[in-house]
Amino acid sequence: MASLFHCNASPGVRVAGVDWSKDRRTSLVLSASWDTTVKLWDITRNSSLVTFHDHNNIVYSAIWSPRIPGCFASTSGDTTLRIWDIRKPDSSTLVIHGHPTEILTCDWSKYDKGEIPR
Repeated sequence: MASLFHCNASPGVRVAGVDWSKDRRTSLVLSASWDTTVKLWDITRNSSLVTFHDHNNIVYSAIWSPRIPGCFASTSGDTTLRIWDIRKPDSSTLVIHGHPTEILTCDWSKYDKGEIPR
């Protein structure tokens, strides 16, 4: 039976979305938050490993790539979709503008590698 995961977020911080890693060899979880950040959690330690800071408005979703290990996308009220590599947490690797208003969610293709032409 699975155990319940309790994250120790800052008091008053609302979490908008959570996504479990698609890689069964890890115990990693992403949380998207109203404090403009995405956090990477290790559920075996019950602690945050790193915080991603590039958004400047509510982060609504953070979604793991199903085919690229360590890669995820995030969407925000700042009208951007960002692609991240967890090995490079200082800034997103790609910023996609394309909507005049907030972006609530996104998804990856489950059939293609998820490569984005540059």
